[in-house]
Amino acid sequence: MQRIWDKMMDFFHQYNFIKGNSIVDIFVHIGLVLSLCVIGIMLLFMSFLPAWTHHRDTITVPNVIGMKLTDLKRFLNSKSLDYEIDSVSTISYKDNALTAFAQVPEAGLRVKQSRKIRISVNPNVFPKVKLTSEIIGAPFTDVVNTIKNLRLEIGRIQYKPYKGKNVVLEITVNGKKYTSNKELTTDVYVAHKSKIDLLVADGLGDIEFDVPSLVGMTLEEAEMVAKGQDLIIEKNYDYNSNAPLGTITRQSPTYYVAGNRVKDVRSREVNKVRPGEMIDVWVAGNEGGRPRKKFDSADFLEQNDNIKDAEEMKKAAIKNAEQEGRKIEKNKKNKNE
Repeated sequence: MQRIWDKMMDFFHQYNFIKGNSIVDIFVHIGLVLSLCVIGIMLLFMSFLPAWTHHRDTITVPNVIGMKLTDLKRFLNSKSLDYEIDSVSTISYKDNALTAFAQVPEAGLRVKQSRKIRISVNPNVFPKVKLTSEIIGAPFTDVVNTIKNLRLEIGRIQYKPYKGKNVVLEITVNGKKYTSNKELTTDVYVAHKSKIDLLVADGLGDIEFDVPSLVGMTLEEAEMVAKGQDLIIEKNYDYNSNAPLGTITRQSPTYYVAGNRVKDVRSREVNKVRPGEMIDVWVAGNEGGRPRKKFDSADFLEQNDNIKDAEEMKKAAIKNAEQEGRKIEKNKKNKNE
């Protein structure tokens, strides 16, 4: 280093750049050295380093968001870009499977050709969604919001007469129906974007009609009758009845208005219902293995009254049919004579 300094001083003295050894001369020396250093640094960063690191060899980052995985790989390979696919850490439920939804660096930025682009791609199969157990019986608008928040889709919406209005009575997922929240507490999982069909209450119908007499029918027969009239059956078990298993022993509301007891069965006042109302029925059976209990007197009388009414109606119908038959035969004989 000293040799270089001495040569510089000899050069300056030879061409009379520096004269004497005064303080001014020392500062001039220092200024010259600093100037040479600055010039060297500028040449280093503006010429040598850019050439060595290929600083000007850049490329604009393309936009790959929305591309399918197969198209994405082909496209990046054609651009000679290094890339890394991430399909585990994050998921975009708004985009389809095997589709790019994010990239780093962003599209439009200029980077070196050797820069690696990190791309987030959705998995082939989305995780299944757990259905909430608070759907059945909830307001229609709340259920719609819940389904959308679960990243599911609304399918077919049907309406049914019911005493409530705009209340979800039933949902159907993949062909399976759920009519109570109890069925949904068993961890029901469905695929992402599955369609949920809804059965919604439309309020009570405007037309009134006679309560169907269900006593003596089997549960299956009663459900068919109720379904045909848009009524809802609420099933209870009668563990003390001696009637055949599965037979309906009583119902509420009853066919006849309570306390309206007249001799002629056909003259009694009949209860009325509207579409969407509920009928409680009691089915004979002990399938739960529950012990028989002592009959309540009121229940016993109501059950006997219902059975008695049904039997009297049946006898009256048979009697009327026989009378009509005799009249027809009598008219035929009179015509022949």
